Parts: sequence; C-alpha cells; structure tokens
Amino acid sequence: MSLSPQEHAQAIYGFSEAFLKKSFDAPKATPDFHKTVWEYCCSDHPRVAIAAPRGHAKSTSVTHTYVLYRALFRLNDNIMIVSDTETQAIAFLGDIKMELNENDNLQKAFGLKGLAKDSEKEIRVKFDDGHQFRIIAKGAGTSLRGAKWRNKRPNLIVGDDMENDESVMNEERREKLKKWVFSALLETLSSYGIARFVGTILHFDSFLEGVMPDTTLKTTRVEGLRTISEEEDPLWHSIKFRAHTDFDDFSERLWAEQMPIKALQDKRQNYINQGFPEGYSQEYLNYPIAEASAFFRHEDMVPMTRIDYENRDNKLLRYYAAIDPAISTKDRRSYTAIVIAGEDSEGILNVVDVIRERMDSMQIIDAMFAVQSRYNPDLFIVEQGAIEKSLGPFLKDEMMKPTRPFINILTKPPTVDKRSRARAIQGRMRQGGVRFDTEASWYPAYYEEMIRFDRGQHDDMVDATSWLGLVLNEMIPGQTKEEKEDDDWDEEFDDYEFETGRSGITGY
Repeated sequence: MSLSPQEHAQAIYGFSEAFLKKSFDAPKATPDFHKTVWEYCCSDHPRVAIAAPRGHAKSTSVTHTYVLYRALFRLNDNIMIVSDTETQAIAFLGDIKMELNENDNLQKAFGLKGLAKDSEKEIRVKFDDGHQFRIIAKGAGTSLRGAKWRNKRPNLIVGDDMENDESVMNEERREKLKKWVFSALLETLSSYGIARFVGTILHFDSFLEGVMPDTTLKTTRVEGLRTISEEEDPLWHSIKFRAHTDFDDFSERLWAEQMPIKALQDKRQNYINQGFPEGYSQEYLNYPIAEASAFFRHEDMVPMTRIDYENRDNKLLRYYAAIDPAISTKDRRSYTAIVIAGEDSEGILNVVDVIRERMDSMQIIDAMFAVQSRYNPDLFIVEQGAIEKSLGPFLKDEMMKPTRPFINILTKPPTVDKRSRARAIQGRMRQGGVRFDTEASWYPAYYEEMIRFDRGQHDDMVDATSWLGLVLNEMIPGQTKEEKEDDDWDEEFDDYEFETGRSGITGY
C-alpha cells in the first residue's frame, strides 16, 4: 500500500532521527516546517518548488535527508543533484557519500555493500541483494550528457540553489537559465520522474519566483509564514516560507529554536550596517527588496486628493508625457509604457494615466497621437535612439497629415544606470511632490513595478516615469484657476478684436 505525503513525511522524520541526526552540526529538534517541506516533496505532483530562508537547513532537509530516503528505500534509483555550480553540486554529493561510507548503522540497516563507482561527480551504491542506485552532480546550465544510466533516464532531479546573486541581475542570464530548466533539464526526466527544487528568492524575475504561488490569484493565500496555493492541479506544487513575520516584526518565527529573535536582529543589523538591507529581506524573508528601504516605498505612492481631481477635470494641469518604447528584437517580452502626468500651480505632479502594452512601431505611434489628442502635453519625452532607430521617420510622416496633431518631441540622451535616471523622480516623491490616480485600473500593476524596482520582471513604467522626473525641473508649473480664467478671457477678447476690427486700446 502506498503512503500518503503525510505518512512519507513522518517516515522521513523517523529515518532522520534514527540514522542521520547524530551527524548533523549542532542538531536541534526537527521544526514543523521541515515536515511540511517533506510533505511537498513526497506529493504525487511531478514538479515541486520550495522557497525557504537562509540558515533554516533547507539543503539538509531536501538535498541530503530526502534524497537519501528516496534512494535507500528504493523509491528512486537514478538521481541527479543540480546546483548553481558544479562545484556546489559536488559538495552536496560529497556529504551524501560521506554518510554512506561512514554511517555504520545506515549500512547495516539497509544492507549496503559499498560503492560500485566513486568519482567526484558520480556515485553508484550496491546493496547486498544486488540492487543499485546512482546519484550524479551537475551545474546549472551545463551539458546533461551521461544522465542516462542502465538505459534509464533520471527519475528524481533535485535542484538546490540553482541561482546566484550575480546571475539574477542580468536579464539574459535569467532567461537562459529558465530556458535550460524547461527545455533541457526537465526534458531529461523519465516519463514517471519527479523534480524537486529548493532555494531562496533572489529576484522577482528569477526562475524560483516564477514557479511560486501566484499572489494575484484568489486561490493563493498567505498562511502565517507560508504562501501557498489552493489550486487543485497547478503546473507547480510550490510553497514559500519566510523566517519571521516582516522586516521589523519578529512576533512569529519559522524556526524559533534555531533562530532566536536576537540572532535574527543581529543578522538584520549587519546587513543594514553594510548598506544592504534588501540583502536581509532577500535571504530571510524571500522578498528581494527590503520594503522599508526600497527605491520607491509604499509611503511615496501618495494618492491624488479631491482638489487634484478637480484640477484635472477643470484642465488646470500642465501636462507632460514620457514614453519608454520597446522596439528592438530583444524587447519582444517587454512592454511599451507611456506615462502622462500633469503639474499643478504649486509644482505638484499628478500621474493621471499610464498606458502599458506590447505594440509594434505603428501601434506605438498611434498611441502617442491618442495621448496628444487627449491631453495635449507640452512635451513628449523619449530617449534618443528610439526615435532614430524606428519611430522617427514614421512619426514625422504621420505628423504631416492634416488629421494628426503636432507632437512636441523632446529627446534625452540614454543613460545606462536606471537607478541614477530615477533619482530625480524618487527625490520629488520623497518630498511629497508626486501624487497618483490610485483609483485607476492601471495603478495596481504600476504600483507593483514601482515598489519592486530594480529587481522586478519589468521596469518599463519606471523608466518612463523617470524621464518625467529628469525634465520637470526645467518646466513651468500649471495654472491656478484665476490664471486659467484670465487666459480664457484674453483668448475670447482677442477673438472679438479680430472679428470686429476694433482696437483694444482706442476702441475705433
């Protein structure tokens, strides 16, 4: 009779207590969340992903204990361990090899005869009755030659910390790893094989974060220190843990015995002292940005007031638009973003509209004309190069048509450092000088991108907003209600003078 995931988890717990615990470094009582991890690993789902904080023995519980359990109880016989580098994967394999070679109780209980093959990257273990299992070590992104053994594909793949801090900051490297996992690594599995991945979230566009429960779905919920999905048959069976409640809240901890409050606070302070608080948030909360020290903070996203909406409705704002177009072949995954903001008479910038779509060149131009017709912005800001490469010739031809409005394009030289470009708008926001239409349909996605900058999957809307911040210091604020009335009166009076032919001075 097959065991349930809960029964398997209890069996792994007993196996660990009886045979492995004495070899652990300063062993503690097995935490409940390890049992949850084992339940996930022992589910019937072919793909399981687990995000757990540093210092919580996730590798010990999965890559060591779980792998040994599956091998020694003959549940899997061709096992592959994958890590960020081959060296790290070899280290995991070395710990397993040492256990098999030096643990006399383990050898006697399971009838181990010895290692039929013992190399740095591969071991083959023989039992007294002739049964064998094999474990190999691979680095992420490397060739998977030699995965077959005895004409069998791997029936268990365990990926442990397959991403590192440097690689996740490069979009091409993130995409390369994802492609390798889905088109190479998972394709090596046998038809009945299973894959188990464990690690820490290093980037919002990382592979591991991409297979976590989707927090935008109603079927996903936060339960204490866990984020889980209630969906019956998702593509991935995954769970995310955090070490404690929040950056400044230690009221609930994942493994209190292993991580006392003082130890966590000291670790957090060390990151803060190094000027890298987001590192602590990443490593211990599985959130790559420390919310309290994010580039754009929650409190920076100030809602528009009733007066702001009235100024917008009464056309008292002086509008500006900025665009971050996705026009190169490398940008097929990216969006074109147009941000429209109006400045009032006090210099407060109101972000009133955001357009974010995947568009070709002509669709981008149509969107720009639509914005010009609706808001009549004084300037349309765009990075140099985007105009010259693709949009410029079409835009010029379109503006010559009588049905198209004129667009006052302001080009700005490109900057490599997105954070430096965003400093101007960040400073204005910190001073309370920017407000947002938080009731608009575009705002939730905009908010998420701003808060996650610069570790989010996309930064198109941030880039467009950044151009506004760089240019606005040179611009004239919007009009007061009285100034608007004076301008309207002057315009009407000028029209009267033109129509009657009378002088506005002499009356003749």
